[in-house]
Amino acid sequence: MMQDRKRGTIHHPIMTRTYELIEWFAPVINGLSPAHKFTLGDRIINNLYAMLEELILIQHGTAPPWRVEFIVGRLDIVRHQTRMMHEFALIEDAEFAQSTRLLDAISDNLDSWISWVNCFPARKLHELAGNALR
Repeated sequence: MMQDRKRGTIHHPIMTRTYELIEWFAPVINGLSPAHKFTLGDRIINNLYAMLEELILIQHGTAPPWRVEFIVGRLDIVRHQTRMMHEFALIEDAEFAQSTRLLDAISDNLDSWISWVNCFPARKLHELAGNALR
């Protein structure tokens, strides 16, 4: 776990990995032609933002832990959409391999994150995550 010293927020590595994937995909999507950028690209980036939002809501205890199923589903959707980008020759082999590594890192961290979330009651998770309103 990593801790943000300013807020005392504890971040599980899955949060960092998801953020890194968004950072990696943003310039790739911005480089696509408008036809692909505003269709496939928007779908990918919106799914990644939704994943990050779900992780944050679950960590803060404002969403039930069973909502992790949505994250698993969105992760699979992004995998398929990324493969589609590769098959349409929108990304090179090296970029596809890098995106696959980043997606695998999130997947690998998902099980430990689920265990981490489930070991705390919602109130304790909220305290661990820090109160942004303070």
